[in-house]
Amino acid sequence: MNARIRSKYSTLHPSDWARLGYLDGLSAKRHNLGLTNPKHLLFQYNKPSRSSTRKVTWLQYSQQSYDRLCAELDPVLQLASALLESPASLDFLYYVIHSPRFLPMEVAEFGGRPVYEFQRVMVSREARRRKAKEALDRLAESLCFVVESPKEDAKEDFHRLTEPSLAIYPYGINVVDESPTPRGIGSMIRINKSYLVKLTQLLAREGDNTAQILSMQFKIATSICHEIAHAVGHAADLGLLLDAIMESIFRELAIMGNAKREKERVKTNEPFFEDDAVAELGYCWEQAVLGGTIQWADQVDHPLFFCKWPSFLTDGEHPRRKGYKRTTTQYVVPMHYLRRLHKQEFWDGIEAGDTSALWIKKMVGIRVTNQDADIDPLGFPPRESEGDSPTDGPDSFRVCREEKGGRAVDPSGRRADETLVKGAQGGSDDQLTPRALSARRKLRKSKKY
Repeated sequence: MNARIRSKYSTLHPSDWARLGYLDGLSAKRHNLGLTNPKHLLFQYNKPSRSSTRKVTWLQYSQQSYDRLCAELDPVLQLASALLESPASLDFLYYVIHSPRFLPMEVAEFGGRPVYEFQRVMVSREARRRKAKEALDRLAESLCFVVESPKEDAKEDFHRLTEPSLAIYPYGINVVDESPTPRGIGSMIRINKSYLVKLTQLLAREGDNTAQILSMQFKIATSICHEIAHAVGHAADLGLLLDAIMESIFRELAIMGNAKREKERVKTNEPFFEDDAVAELGYCWEQAVLGGTIQWADQVDHPLFFCKWPSFLTDGEHPRRKGYKRTTTQYVVPMHYLRRLHKQEFWDGIEAGDTSALWIKKMVGIRVTNQDADIDPLGFPPRESEGDSPTDGPDSFRVCREEKGGRAVDPSGRRADETLVKGAQGGSDDQLTPRALSARRKLRKSKKY
């Protein structure tokens, strides 16, 4: 990211970009940086085991065009595969599939339909992860991908969209177990073609574009995982399946009677997860796995940001039972973090119990305030739920969590950043996370401490 782009974020200091890793040199020849894990079954081109004549996962692609696509998209699909099978992701997806639904204490409805809630359930870690992996494998039998440009008359420029679909299995699917009894509905994930076009342009651009490429690959990978979380929700929603089958029957009867029936998109309310204020499984997955939701300016030369979810920045037509905070902070995603995610050694070193290993470190950000209080009938609480993060003054919008008299405590726990060595160089042993303590011990052995 060059100085011209950095200057657009005048709230941040020049030294912030250095600490975030955006001034470090990266080799353009090593933009993949060593990911060697295989792509998940979800992303394969062909599914011979499907019980339909439609065997292809990536619609509108031939085998040859899919192979050309993967020449550029493989690092993205490898990263998405690793994200999906990370400890926090498998835990969350297990709860989506296997946790019972119930009506919350406060009666919630949206669009005239009830909104349910689900919670963590007490199951051994091994069983939880195994069943979640099995469910993702079964989901691969019905999931389809479509890459398309947004329509000219679209109300908004969509980045991605997941729709329930009976195209492959018209009577539903079951990702819960081996039983033939349907438990939910398959899905079709639509990806904005501009994602792939921008990645292709970056790969062809002269100069060192590694930082932009890493950011774009991460953004596409998280978007795909976001949508797969919705697809998992569809696969566990029996009510949605029944509604879709009934709508299909009504359409067929209308055709037989030479009558017109408006094509109505089958809808459902996704459930709340525990005490979340908003029901949106994609963002909920991002919060559980990354510690926040990814924010993008739709421009490849700009940095990625992330913020705690829910917030007014991700407002949409989702069931909601609490008001948003009036303020939130958009933190810059450190380049250290993106670099680590593209190294296989990082993924190989994640401990099975470390569900915060992928949480992004909150270093420097920009405080954002919602100026329109009238849009929220539930009312705004006065501050963001993170509390009063330190700023440079009452009129400053710059938030820095590592100043004001020392290193601030970062609530994200252990994470995929490259500040462990710095953490190992300061503070007592009992103040360090296990990973930072391990880094300190290695420093001592190498006599660099």
